[in-house]
Amino acid sequence: MELSADTATWVAVGVAASAALLVVALLLIVRTGRRAARELAQATVEEVRRYVEGALARQAGERRPAELERPDTKLRRLSEVSQTVDLDEVLDRALRAASELSGAAAGMVVVDRDGEPVLRTFGLSPDEVARQPLGVPPAPPEARALKLEYRYTDDEAANDEFRLSRGLVVPVRAADSTVLGTITVFWRRMHRPVDEADLAFLEELGAFLVPAVENARRFLGAQAGAWLDDETGLPNRRFFEDALHRELARARRYNHSLTLLVLDPDGDGRVAEAAARVSAAVRASDIACRVARDELALVLPETALADAEAVLRRLESFGPVRAGLAELAAEDDPASLTARAEQALAAAAAA
Repeated sequence: MELSADTATWVAVGVAASAALLVVALLLIVRTGRRAARELAQATVEEVRRYVEGALARQAGERRPAELERPDTKLRRLSEVSQTVDLDEVLDRALRAASELSGAAAGMVVVDRDGEPVLRTFGLSPDEVARQPLGVPPAPPEARALKLEYRYTDDEAANDEFRLSRGLVVPVRAADSTVLGTITVFWRRMHRPVDEADLAFLEELGAFLVPAVENARRFLGAQAGAWLDDETGLPNRRFFEDALHRELARARRYNHSLTLLVLDPDGDGRVAEAAARVSAAVRASDIACRVARDELALVLPETALADAEAVLRRLESFGPVRAGLAELAAEDDPASLTARAEQALAAAAAA
């Protein structure tokens, strides 16, 4: 059944949020005794994350209704979304479910984090990402979904038959009707209409996404002090290493490009000024961090070297910087990619 015009209305996806992350951790400490409490207190961020995610997975297994025990790919993929407290991984799992279960060629998830959009995509080029509206709901505010239909000139269509043809945007809405973000899927070369089944699936995915996003936000809030640099407000070296590890793994999984840009502001004491310029110049999906006293780093997901050079030119338009670039190679791990970018920075400084 094709969506009618009056289905362009938002409806709340009423789902009960799962227990707060810190409450889960507290209950686990009570169950496992003082030794577990001491171990958690001394654990690193990554160890705490693995501990809590294991608990969430065990809880899901204990409470899963009988129908979820069937070898059902759809239910398994949807339930996996809420079994992590890493926000980027939550969104990646949602995109993986959207890709595998909807037949879409590309997708985008945008959620709000402290007033800033967090963006994850698959199957979209950097130019296509830049042209999409970032999680803006359609008017009127009660619209249930927004259908996208792309029109091209005859020349454009003839020269690129893989252009986006259709899309569908739905809200990710909490139980209190607060919109947490949007899920969008895109099709290429699709001639059938977007129908009710497509919309129903994305609404179901959104229902699984809500408690996962809320738990991830709680985890981020609890860890924010450990991850932020006081002077610039950017994430610190600890966060950078964690993020680079995740993004490199994601690039390998989806066979995507990844480039690391490190830069040294031209002049002493200008790191805070440079951090502000970097924050203004990068995309929502890019990760800017302060990694040393006078050094910033940008992790650029889904970005080849040529596109990263364009990012660098934007930064240079604000003022002179010394920078090094390294694109992910087959043999790279996080340490070697960082070392190559640092070497490029040193070469630029010596020139």
